Amino acid sequence: MKKLIVVHLALALLVAGSLARAGPFAPLGPHVFPAPDGALPPPYRVPGKEYSDRPDKDATTPVPILDPEQVILWDGAGGVADGYDYSGSRPLDTEEREVDALANRRDVLALEAMADRAHLLFSVTGDGVDTVHYELWGGPPSGGTWAVPPIVDQHYVADLDGLEVWGDDGTSDSICYSLAGDPIVPGTATRTSVWTYVAGPTSVPYIASAALAAAIGRTDLADQIDLDGMMVHDVEGNETFDPGDTIMFTIAPIDVFDGGEIWVWTESGPTAFLVHGGHVWDTPFDVMGTFGLQEENVDALEAVSYVAEPGSLSVLGLAVLALRRRRTA
Repeated sequence: MKKLIVVHLALALLVAGSLARAGPFAPLGPHVFPAPDGALPPPYRVPGKEYSDRPDKDATTPVPILDPEQVILWDGAGGVADGYDYSGSRPLDTEEREVDALANRRDVLALEAMADRAHLLFSVTGDGVDTVHYELWGGPPSGGTWAVPPIVDQHYVADLDGLEVWGDDGTSDSICYSLAGDPIVPGTATRTSVWTYVAGPTSVPYIASAALAAAIGRTDLADQIDLDGMMVHDVEGNETFDPGDTIMFTIAPIDVFDGGEIWVWTESGPTAFLVHGGHVWDTPFDVMGTFGLQEENVDALEAVSYVAEPGSLSVLGLAVLALRRRRTA
C-alpha cells in the first residue's frame, strides 16, 4: 500500500513539475477533501497553501522584494500571490520581524497527525533545494520530498520557514503565527511564542514563551526558547489558548535539544513527544539520517491525507471546510 502511495506521489510530482510555469497564481486542482487514514495527495490537489520564506519576501514578479512579515500563497505549480502581512498589527511594536511558523486556530488534520492517522509534512532549516518533506503515517519510518522550490514558488525558495495548507484558495487563513526569536514586544513584560491575527487587523498574544518552556519541563529556557514550527487545534476557535486546546510544535536547537523534536501539548494536560510513522519524534530520532537531509532542525509542520471520492463529494467537502474555516477565523 505504501509503495503505491509513494509511486503515486512520484508521478504527481513529475506532473506538477511539468506544470510549473512563470505565471500568475492560479490554483489547479481538482482539489481533494482531507480525511484520515488515506493516501498522500500531491501539492496541486491540496487547497489553501501558504508559506513564509526566510528572509520574508513578497510575490513580486520577476524579482521578489524582501518584505518582513509577509506570507505567500502558492498554487502548487509555481504561481504565487501575497497573503497576510502581519506588519503593524501588534500594538506598540513598530519593528518588522521575520515570520517563523504558521497555523490556523483549528488546523485541519492536526489531531489526526498527532494520532498517527495522517501523513506529516515538515521542512528543515536550509531547505532551499528540497523544500517540503513528508513522513507516511503508520510506520515503519518512510518518507520523501513532497514539494520542491519550482512547485512552491517559480522565483525561488531560500528557506521555507512556515507552512499552512487546507485553507480557501486565494485567501490567507494563517490566524496563528510566531516570530523569529519569540521576542519581547515593547510595552509588555513577556515573550510571546504564538500570536493570533484577528479583526482590525490586530495581533494578540496566544501562547507565552514561558508557558511553552514549562510545557517541556524546562522553565529555565523561558527567556531563550524559540518556537519553530506548529499545528494548532483550538477547541473553541477563539483568541486564547484554553484548557483542552492542543498544539504540536518544534523549537530551534537549544541546550540538549537538537531541533528535531516534535512535542504535543494540551493546555492543562500532559506534554509528550509526537509518536508518528512508527517511532517517537524525540532527541535520539535521527531526522537527517532517516530522510537523507542535511539539517536536523524541523522548522515547519503540516499534515495531509485524503480518500478518493467522486468529484461532487469533493466539492461538497471543500464547501463544508470553507464554512468551518470562516467560523474559526
